[in-house]
Amino acid sequence: MSLEQQLKSGIARVNFTKVNGDQRSMLCTLLPGYIPAEEVVQPSEPTPGRARSSTTLSVWDIENDGWRSFRLSSINSIDYPVADVRR
Repeated sequence: MSLEQQLKSGIARVNFTKVNGDQRSMLCTLLPGYIPAEEVVQPSEPTPGRARSSTTLSVWDIENDGWRSFRLSSINSIDYPVADVRR
C-alpha cells in the first residue's frame, strides 16, 4: 500500500529532509475528517493546466492546519498508524 493510500485511511508521522537540508517531522493525513470543509480538495488530482507530480505528495499537516508537500525521495522514516489526535 502506498503512503498516499495509507494517509487516506489514517495518520502518519513522516520524517523527511527539506530542500534546504533541515530535518522535518510532520504529523499528516488525507482523511477528510481532519481537513476543514473549506480546505477539502483532492490533492492527488492535478490543478487544471498542471500535471500531477509523481515525485511529491501533498498532505494535510495536522499540527499546523494546512496543506504541505514533500518530495517522496526525501523521506527518512514513516511511523504509522498514529493514534487518533482529534482536538
